[in-house]
Amino acid sequence: MPVGAGCVWASTWRTPPGRCSWCAAASRPLRVVDLRSAAAQERRSRVAADVEEERCTPFEAEQAPLVRFVLHLLGEDEFQLTLAVHHAVLDDWSVTVLLAELMDC
Repeated sequence: MPVGAGCVWASTWRTPPGRCSWCAAASRPLRVVDLRSAAAQERRSRVAADVEEERCTPFEAEQAPLVRFVLHLLGEDEFQLTLAVHHAVLDDWSVTVLLAELMDC
């Protein structure tokens, strides 16, 4: 399992029975980009380009998943997690819960 994927799946498996789970979609919303061997400038450029791509990529409200994660591996102990979410999926309270769970991994 790639670094960080456990956090996403841990949140999924703690969903109580009968509740909606965003990771149950047909396609997995986590993309891992390994930049550990890239030069610092290349890492910054690639992360910035991927963040902009996520920002500009719309969601299809009728098609799951309505959340996407991009995990950039930058070093052995360094990463950046980018989260793109359709506004119907997370409210302020849910964002707080999601961030707390991610920081708990």
